Amino acid sequence: MPAKVLIADDHASVRHSIRSLLEGDGGYQVCCEAKDGLEAVRLAKSCEHDVVIIDLLMPNLNGFQVAKQISSSVPDVPIVLHTLYGGQAVEREAKKFGVDVVVPKVSSTNLKKVVENLLSSADCSRTAVPF
Repeated sequence: MPAKVLIADDHASVRHSIRSLLEGDGGYQVCCEAKDGLEAVRLAKSCEHDVVIIDLLMPNLNGFQVAKQISSSVPDVPIVLHTLYGGQAVEREAKKFGVDVVVPKVSSTNLKKVVENLLSSADCSRTAVPF
C-alpha cells in the first residue's frame, strides 16, 4: 500500500509538482491538499496520512505555526518543511516547531528521497537536513 501524504502549499502549481513527483512511480498517494495553513491543520486532524509536506509562507497560518499544531495533534507523523527560505536559521527555528526536515524548494528533486528516508527511519529524530 502506498504511503499517504498531506501537502500544504498556497500555490496550486507547487502542489501539483509535488504530487507528480511523489505519485509518479506509485510509491506514494497524496491523500490531502491544503491551500493555506488553517486548512492544513484541519486536514491533518481528519485525514489519514503518513507524512506532511508544508510550505513556510502560507495564508492564515505559516508553516511553523502549522507544524506546531500538527506535531501536537499527531506527534508520530513526520513533517517536512518545503520552502524557498533555507539556511541554518530557518532549520533551527523549524526544529522548535516540530519539523523533522527542511528541504529548500531549489532542491525539490531531493524531496522524494527525504520522504523515503523519513518513513523508513525507525525513529524520526527531528533533525533538519541541509541540501
